[in-house]
Amino acid sequence: MSTQKLKWYYWIHPNTSWFGSFARNFLSPDIAIWPEDTDAEPQYFAWSSPHLNDAATPEELADRSAALKAIFDGAMYLAYGSSYFAPHLTSLTDSNDRHADFQPSGNYEPDVRAEPFSSRTIADKTSRINDPFGHTVSHLLFLARYDQVTKDLLKFVGVQRLGSGPIDVSIAI
Repeated sequence: MSTQKLKWYYWIHPNTSWFGSFARNFLSPDIAIWPEDTDAEPQYFAWSSPHLNDAATPEELADRSAALKAIFDGAMYLAYGSSYFAPHLTSLTDSNDRHADFQPSGNYEPDVRAEPFSSRTIADKTSRINDPFGHTVSHLLFLARYDQVTKDLLKFVGVQRLGSGPIDVSIAI
């Protein structure tokens, strides 16, 4: 992760037994995932990104969250195939652990076509701790920052929920 503090996060309930192991081993400068604070095996995980920090309006936050989640889901589908079931983002919370009231009013539908990446975050130096090349999903997310075709492909796959099995993306990258 960059040196920015994460301002917003959502809760997800992945409903797959392997997600806890994935979350413990996943490092990315674009997405952070951590388990709920519990003595038992976590059922919920926080999902966040520094790209959400500078959203100026509730609509921009909703749109950027939806677009970034679509890219994340696309990368997960390519890496894990049909064993991945995309969890929904729920319970937007701010960094002070309060349920956020910074949400669009009415029946606002987030626009997944929005730009998912913050130019400010992209300009930040990437920490060696969060090496984006150490994990296929992180690698795809990082590539999507700079390559429009990758970004569009991951959004498409993430929205359409494609995938019957893992795909070896190491050749294509």
